[in-house]
Amino acid sequence: MALFRVILLYQVQRFNLNQYFEELYYSYLYIEPIWYIDLDDIFEPWSRPWDVG
Repeated sequence: MALFRVILLYQVQRFNLNQYFEELYYSYLYIEPIWYIDLDDIFEPWSRPWDVG
């Protein structure tokens, strides 16, 4: 009975972890283009024509 409880707990924990990583992955896919543009703005100002009139 204890072994069954441990296996059940492991299954539930694994499911929660899978769900968590899945949500993390999809939110990363959703955020990634915006994040890329932000990195462009911060680290590559020379790629943007700031001084062009």
